[in-house]
Amino acid sequence: MSSRSAAIVAIAVQAAALLRAFIEYLRLTGNVQPYLTGAIIAAVSVSISIALFFSRKYRSVIVVAASMVAILIVYKIIALGW
Repeated sequence: MSSRSAAIVAIAVQAAALLRAFIEYLRLTGNVQPYLTGAIIAAVSVSISIALFFSRKYRSVIVVAASMVAILIVYKIIALGW
């Protein structure tokens, strides 16, 4: 798989994480603050990745996507508990 193809997949994963965060927000009626924070993290990550993609920095897109996944996992453990 070329780095460009991997970058496209990475952006798709980030967009899916963002969509999931917004769906959880709509589904829940209680404490939604952790999900909104997760959505903001994902939205910023997607924005950075798209900018890097159009700058042809494909490997940087992959790094940003992997970092976003790690940050969201750590945030989930801290904010929502394991």
